[in-house]
Amino acid sequence: DFADRMKEIKHALSDEAQPASERQQQQQQEGAQAAGGSAAGAGLGLSDKEALCDELLDIVQSVDCARDLHKIGGLPTLLSLMSSPHPSLRWRAAEITATCMANNPPVQRWFMEGGALPPLLGLLADLNVVVRTKAVLALSALVRHYGPGLEAFRLAGGLTKLLALLGCSGVDAAVEAAEAASADAGSAGGQQLGTAAATSGDSQAGGAAVAAAEDEEAADERWVQQRSQHRRLTRKVLALLHYMLLKHPADRLAAAEYGIVSQLQSVFTNAPDSDMRQAALSVLVELLADPGAWQWVQQHAGQQGLEQQLLQLQRQHAELAAEDREAEAEEGQLVGQCIAALQASQPPAVGSSGAGDGAAGMEDHVDLDPYRDGG
Repeated sequence: DFADRMKEIKHALSDEAQPASERQQQQQQEGAQAAGGSAAGAGLGLSDKEALCDELLDIVQSVDCARDLHKIGGLPTLLSLMSSPHPSLRWRAAEITATCMANNPPVQRWFMEGGALPPLLGLLADLNVVVRTKAVLALSALVRHYGPGLEAFRLAGGLTKLLALLGCSGVDAAVEAAEAASADAGSAGGQQLGTAAATSGDSQAGGAAVAAAEDEEAADERWVQQRSQHRRLTRKVLALLHYMLLKHPADRLAAAEYGIVSQLQSVFTNAPDSDMRQAALSVLVELLADPGAWQWVQQHAGQQGLEQQLLQLQRQHAELAAEDREAEAEEGQLVGQCIAALQASQPPAVGSSGAGDGAAGMEDHVDLDPYRDGG
């Protein structure tokens, strides 16, 4: 029975969720013997707790089970796990929370009223990029279809927090630079050790060369993973920003004033593929659909070279092979929309939206599948 199993998992995880000071006090009160055998999660290692979270995640993918988790008091445990010292538990707690709320209005309301928003906002500043990504996922699940959640997120500074995260897209370039430097250093070190081994015939030096090569390979893999995680975070931030600007047009001018245009330009420059450029272009389309934001961009676009950058993207798209151009047709359309908006002699009408018919409804659906890969 899933309900009974959720109770067991909740009970086992409660020890991890309970603050250390409270656990110590409880253990002192219960005595050494009780402390050794009665704590719900006593003896569970980190991997055990991760496995329990993964099992719980599978269970709550059912809408009914997600509601049942709330009914048995699962939310406080999840919120406490978000402050765990272990990143792997923090991001799992955020992902479970997201799964419970996704496309599930009653749970959105219950979790909102139960205090889910503040800890999720706190996770946006987490040092671990996977935790930040899962927090964005959970916040997306909270605000879509649920106006009070969106409004609370806005009033809590959600727009500026997302823009700060989007600014981290610059990390992508930093990651690539560090990766290149690491590769160069590792290559040079490997060559030196290899030369030493060859000239001296010293097996120890040869072993060191092999170890250095292995370390270099491991470092390369870590950099690739980190770069991939940052890119994934950027995509999710762009998607939530687009939703906010679509649903609350009054934020468009504020986003422009907070510097979103320059951050989008950075994405255009560093985006690894058409999908990410499309995500950034969709945000720009919404921005330019607002008269105030349009005027702001017009006043600053010359300095930022936005139009020139878009024209360059348009030329690059036109130079693609026919098959590739067809595959990236949406990007080409979005670029054309942005250029047309920038070159227009009059601002757009009040209440305009860059979204096509039916886009708002699609934007309200939360797709969790892209987050199932641990990032």
